[in-house]
Amino acid sequence: MTSTDTMDRHSLYRQAWREAEEYRDQLIGRLGRKFEDEAKTEWNRDHWWKWAAGRVIQHLLGECYWIELGPEKFASISKETPERLQMMEELNDVQGKLIKDTLLAFEVKEELQRQRAELVNRLLD
Repeated sequence: MTSTDTMDRHSLYRQAWREAEEYRDQLIGRLGRKFEDEAKTEWNRDHWWKWAAGRVIQHLLGECYWIELGPEKFASISKETPERLQMMEELNDVQGKLIKDTLLAFEVKEELQRQRAELVNRLLD
């Protein structure tokens, strides 16, 4: 389904807030209330880009309509757009490296995160 008229519309801002709240609640459950103030900051620092990249992919593939990403890019990746498919594959590779190898050197992790952000932004151009 690729018609934006029949898709449920979701807000990145609202959903990100919910995700950060859920993360905070989980952290409080494990470690106690003294970590409540730091939990959302930690989610923003450690989880935001991964989460946002996933939402961009959903939007570009036409799986979920995110209001902030707009109708122009919705379902804009297909077999007819091989250069965008290639960028998507690169993004999936970067995401996979970040998830799979949890003991990356700081510099390597920073570079992969930079690549992820750049690929997401290029896909939205």
